[in-house]
Amino acid sequence: MKQAQTDPRVSCPIVCGEYMRASGFFFAIDTQTYLITARHNLLPVNAATLATGDWPLDFETEDSLPTIDLYLQDTHSRVQHRIDIRDTPGVRFNANLDVVGIPIDLTPQDYGYTVWTPTDISSPESIDNSTDSLGFPGYSFPSGDTEYDTDLYANEIIDPHVLTLQTKFPGPSQLSIDTGLIEIGFDTDTGTQSSEYNGFSGSPILGDGLVGIHMSNQKVSAIGTNTGSSDEEMMILYWRADVLPQLLSS
Repeated sequence: MKQAQTDPRVSCPIVCGEYMRASGFFFAIDTQTYLITARHNLLPVNAATLATGDWPLDFETEDSLPTIDLYLQDTHSRVQHRIDIRDTPGVRFNANLDVVGIPIDLTPQDYGYTVWTPTDISSPESIDNSTDSLGFPGYSFPSGDTEYDTDLYANEIIDPHVLTLQTKFPGPSQLSIDTGLIEIGFDTDTGTQSSEYNGFSGSPILGDGLVGIHMSNQKVSAIGTNTGSSDEEMMILYWRADVLPQLLSS
């Protein structure tokens, strides 16, 4: 992964429950704008209930972190804006998706942020080679050893990082399994530890428009086409962006 030279403002760093550092982005349908992120960043999720077809996922989270601090890039630092989902009517989620939509009462465009709409959604099938996940892993935030302080975070969060994802499984054979509503990409600059990807959850997956919502990562072994040797690759799982209109209209 590499750090963006400037913040393209297609995603936003968030902190849930003054603890969970993650990513989100903005999506509007009808007249309402939502913060979109992975549901497991703030609410309990049992992966066994998710619409992942035959793809095995066994993680389960139990934390409920109802406060969300958004850090919106301003001219010289970031502006902190807090949302408490306990006081926010119209929060959208369901048991099949590790995605949540949270209504917001601010205008992200005032800070230069992109607000995606249903017309911006593109299907993974339209992607020829690669997509990008733009989010805020742990590297982007102040050290987790420091006490949480909104002023510190507003001044020290750095620009997002970019994962460039191959859309084809590395090796001579393609992956053939029913993955339900999730899609798969492979990090072209594989990190050495799964923890390096913490914080990308909820970031937008971008191609020719909005392709998906970053969910999780798993290490897999792939046989190199040229060498025949087995190499570890980091597989990124993400939800198709076309789940959003139905989720947010329900």
